[in-house]
Amino acid sequence: MNEKNFIEKLYNGELNPCVEINLTSKRAKALLNSFQKQSENLGNKIDDELKKEYETMLDMNASVIDYYEKEAFRYGIRFAINLFMSTKYDI
Repeated sequence: MNEKNFIEKLYNGELNPCVEINLTSKRAKALLNSFQKQSENLGNKIDDELKKEYETMLDMNASVIDYYEKEAFRYGIRFAINLFMSTKYDI
């Protein structure tokens, strides 16, 4: 892939490195483990109908977070490209 195509793909949001993120920090792992424990504890306390609603809410929340991560990345890339271009070409 040549440089121009790569930059264009980044700018247009066609590439998304967010999906490659691997939670390796101790803090991230601790937060994830805590969330999973709390979620499991709540799931054990509610009836099946509420459990389905809760799982639906969790799925929706994951979708919202995914969307915002992608939009934040796209914004950041566009900002960086515009900043680079304005300094390189004195726009």
